[in-house]
Amino acid sequence: MIKQDNQKGVISLHVWFVVCLMIVFVCSHYFVNFMEKTGTRLEQDKLLLFANTAASVLNPQILALPEMLDESEQAEAYLGVTEQLVRMEGQCASINCKWLYLMFLDSDNNILFGPDSIPWSSDDHAIPGEIWEGAPLELHQILVDQTALITAPYNDEWGDWVSAFVPIFDSDAQIVALLGVDVGISNWQKTI
Repeated sequence: MIKQDNQKGVISLHVWFVVCLMIVFVCSHYFVNFMEKTGTRLEQDKLLLFANTAASVLNPQILALPEMLDESEQAEAYLGVTEQLVRMEGQCASINCKWLYLMFLDSDNNILFGPDSIPWSSDDHAIPGEIWEGAPLELHQILVDQTALITAPYNDEWGDWVSAFVPIFDSDAQIVALLGVDVGISNWQKTI
């Protein structure tokens, strides 16, 4: 009789052990998912904060000038905005951003590149006025919502990215430009 009670106790102990292990496993799974979502949300908030701050210091009156699509040496406004973007890029180490750039819309709602923080000698420098053929679909949503956004990971001719896009408004609440801030997907995944 004592032997049977001991066997039942051992079996009961094993059952409790397995149940506890399953509880720990399930809780760990939910904790890891929670931390990943929290990390992603925090990184998105940091990226949007940086992009909104950068957009807020750009003068919409200057951005509305036609020379924003002219990178010649005579285009002082273009060169001044480019210098601002380069300085801003130097401040975004905490979010691992790669590039800052401005975009404009033509009459057909095509996204056109404007000034950027990329050196002119680089193969990655976009020609001002060039249509961005590989623009993420979310970018056109800014025109509807008129609010900043973070893209899902996407691929274009320059690589794999997560980007913040921020509309820049004139005094009549019209979008005059869009600011883009790119984070390489490998850097993005390391931070979240």
